[in-house]
Formats: sequence, C-alpha cells, structure tokens
Amino acid sequence: MGAQAVLNPVRLGVAPGGEVVAEITVTNTGRVVDSFSLEVLGQAAQWTHCEPPTVSVFPGQSAAAHVIFRPPADGSVPAGTLAFGVHARSQEDPQGSVVAEGALEIEAVTVLSAEISPRTDRARGRRRSKHQVAIDNLGNAPTTVEVVGFDDQDAVDVTTSPAQVDVAAGSAAFVTVRARSTHRFWKGPAQTKPFSVEARSPSAAPVRLNGTLLNEAAIPSWLPKVIAGVLVGAVALVALWFGLFKPTVKDTATDAAKDAVKAALSSAGVTPGGNQGGGGPATPTQIPPTTPKASPSPTPTKTTGKPTKKPLPAPADFQHVLTMTNPNLATDVKHQYQVTDAVFTNPSGDRGLLSLTLDGQTLYPPMALQDFSFWDFHVVTPIIVPAGQTLTMKITCQNPGGKACSPNVFVSGVSYTLAL
Repeated sequence: MGAQAVLNPVRLGVAPGGEVVAEITVTNTGRVVDSFSLEVLGQAAQWTHCEPPTVSVFPGQSAAAHVIFRPPADGSVPAGTLAFGVHARSQEDPQGSVVAEGALEIEAVTVLSAEISPRTDRARGRRRSKHQVAIDNLGNAPTTVEVVGFDDQDAVDVTTSPAQVDVAAGSAAFVTVRARSTHRFWKGPAQTKPFSVEARSPSAAPVRLNGTLLNEAAIPSWLPKVIAGVLVGAVALVALWFGLFKPTVKDTATDAAKDAVKAALSSAGVTPGGNQGGGGPATPTQIPPTTPKASPSPTPTKTTGKPTKKPLPAPADFQHVLTMTNPNLATDVKHQYQVTDAVFTNPSGDRGLLSLTLDGQTLYPPMALQDFSFWDFHVVTPIIVPAGQTLTMKITCQNPGGKACSPNVFVSGVSYTLAL
C-alpha cells in the first residue's frame, strides 16, 4: 500500500492580495481503495486551501485536486521565495502518506499611507508653524520615501526634516514639516495660507497631504489695548501722586523738620519763639560746628583667580520612535527628557493592548490596538523622564493565528542637560 503525489507547477508567482492555483495529482499505489486528505504545510497554510480537501482513489488510479493560494494584501507576507508542502495523508495506510513540495515567489508590493498632524497650525509674523507627517508602509517590501513640501501660490516656504526616509514593510516613519509665510504683515486679521506635502516612492503612487498655515499679524490685536491701558494707568498714578500723595508727604516732612529744630534748640537752652528772663529779645546760643568723621576707605576686593563654571547647553528638541524591536526611551545620569507629543500608529490593524510605563510604573491605562490606526496625542503637562530612568512601550499582542504585532509610538519633546 502507499501513494505518490505530484505538484504542477512546482514554482508559482503571486502578488499580495492576488490568487494563483496549482494542481496536485495523487496516485494510489496500494491494492485497496484509499481516501487521501490534503493539507498544506508551512506559512502558506494560513491562506491556502485544497479543493476538494479529500480524494478517494482506486488501486492503480489517480485523482487531482486544486491548491489555491491567496496571500493577504496587508503586507504580512514578505516579498521573496516562500516554500510550502502539500501533505497527502492516507486513511488506510498512514505510514504510506506523501508530501509534494513547491515554492511561491511573492511579488514585492509597496502601498503608502500618510497623515499630517495638525492640519492647521498658527504662526505670528514670519515664524514657522510645525507639523508632523506619519508615513505607513502597508506593503510587503521596504521602500525609500521622499517628502516634498510646496505651495502653488508661492506664499509659503515649506521645509521637511528629514527630506528622505527609509520605511520598512509594515512599519511607519515620521517627518517634521515647517511652514513659514514669505511675507510679513504688522496688523489685521489672521490670514489662511494653504500648502501641500507629497510623499513619493519609486515603487508606489505618491500621496499628497494638504496643510494650512494660519498666519497672524506681527502685532497681536490685544497689544494696542494693553498699551492704552498701561498709559491710562500711568497717567492716573501721576495725577494721584501730584494731587494727593506728594502734598501729604511734603507736609509730613515739613512738620518732622520743625519738630527736629525745636528739639535741638530746646536741648541748647533756647526757647523757640519766646524771650529769656530779662524781657529783651532772646539771643540764640551759638553751637560750635561739629567736624564730620572720616569714613573708612573701602577695602579692595580680592579675586580668587578660579575659573568660572562652564554653563550648561541650552535645551534641545528630540524625536524617538518606540518599536517592537526598540521599545525603550532611556536617559543617562546627565540628561532629562520632557515628552510633549506622542503619535500612536497601528498600520497593520493589530489586536491587543498598548501601554506606556516609566521605570515599571504605568502612566496611562492600557489602550486597545484595534481602536485606532493613527492617534496624535498632545500632552498638556509634559511627561518627565528623569535622569537614569526609562520610558517603555509595552504590547500585549492578541492577533489570531499568532501573527506578530507591529505598532509604533513616536515621541518628541525637549532634552535638558543636567550636568557636564
């Protein structure tokens, strides 16, 4: 008893989201009627099936079935050669079962998706607005993406940093976009100036995003009102000083001076404003002038000659991407991070839980991955990552079939130097 299995063709090519069919022929080399169940082996088993799944074959006869391959279009199957097998399992003689082997050539496909956040940002005068572009590669092969900003009306200068990024399959990359008005105006209502950003790849269709610069006047509308209020307050204070406080202060000073003169004359034996015992006019007693004491000369200050302490560097912007392979943002003993923005992306539609922890302490309750694909989270109170501590992205993956999760968290903010 036993069987033979032949696959035709042995090598097939297919694109993600497409379909290809091979034929397997099973020959019963035994002496009794046998039934063979067909099962696909390898990674392709998740999206491949046989029709029919079971064939019955008379002795010395053959039966054929179709092997249908449908790889998913979500980029979970990488481009390249993927080996597989079809197991023909005998019901009458399990030890006589056979496996026919083949290979699939998975075509490389690049599918780009991009979002800009915020779409509209304010800037006063000619200062720049700041935007973040998240680029997701939903294909199955890495690609290089060039990000270009432009304005058809030449009213906005748009710059990108970096101008070119490499995006792995099933991953995301982030680009900072700054827009600045080419003309400054001093006062008046804010002006809306649109611009565009385009993500270009040699292997995918370009993705265009539209943003808006809300250009405000160099002099804010509230500033003249504040200046007028300050001037009115200053005039009121001057009038109050000359009309009320200054006469009162002058009278008080005059009275104090008179009291001091009276006390000095009284101590010298002179009665102010009256006569001495003889009835004639009082002769004031002359008080010898006093010689003022010489004030000591100031002692010169000694200089130590020690070098002045070197100032610390100014705070600097930083950006970091937390991934499954690099989920940590760690600080050393001389630096501290303040996280002000966090962009959560789930390009593959994974299922599970995501949370952020700081040295093992959970900052926010775990969030479900299936509830978002892109979430831009602006932190009102910055997340402080003290020196020597670590901000960590924790993932509990719950994908069916054991599929790996691939979410990302882009964090940005300010880095402070605490010591040199």
